[in-house]
Amino acid sequence: MPSPSVDRGVSPVIATVLLVALVVILAATVGGLVLGSLSETPEPPPQTQVTIESERIGNGVPKDDALVFEHVAGETFGRGQITVTVGPDEVYNNSQIGDVGGSGDVVVTLEGLVVQVDAGPFNDLNKPGSGPPGDADGDSANVVNEWGDGIDTGDRLVIQERNAPQAYDVIQAGERVRVVWRSPDGSEFAIAVGTVGED
Repeated sequence: MPSPSVDRGVSPVIATVLLVALVVILAATVGGLVLGSLSETPEPPPQTQVTIESERIGNGVPKDDALVFEHVAGETFGRGQITVTVGPDEVYNNSQIGDVGGSGDVVVTLEGLVVQVDAGPFNDLNKPGSGPPGDADGDSANVVNEWGDGIDTGDRLVIQERNAPQAYDVIQAGERVRVVWRSPDGSEFAIAVGTVGED
């Protein structure tokens, strides 16, 4: 028959071995997670050059201002990762909006162009079309949207305020304009920055 002192000595040894094994496994798991997250680098923004130019700023016509964005050099990028802001307002993003005309029918699908900038029901920016700026449907031949799924050298985006009393005054001299690229992991990079009226 084994002596009671030998049985009591085995139990603490087994407990210590199990505790050490548990600590080693936890340390290896935490270390693997930390090293794995450190090795993931965010996707870099496209190496590209986008110009921003202001048009008709301070010409005496209220709500007639326009901004011209042009991809002039560098890598191609997609509109799904781009947001354009004027001051605090988004004027271009990855949206796809069916704009309803006076007849109640969808007259044009606006890819990326945010024509209703403020919370009101009235379009604040003109949409592409053949009409003169500020007409009843908010069409303007001045508005250009060549920014699609593959924005490449020479592609332009022209946004223009809608010259109507109900429209929100989106573009104002001195406001900051930004073209922001978002990576799939959520990181943001400004690929073009300007100020309205300072070309």
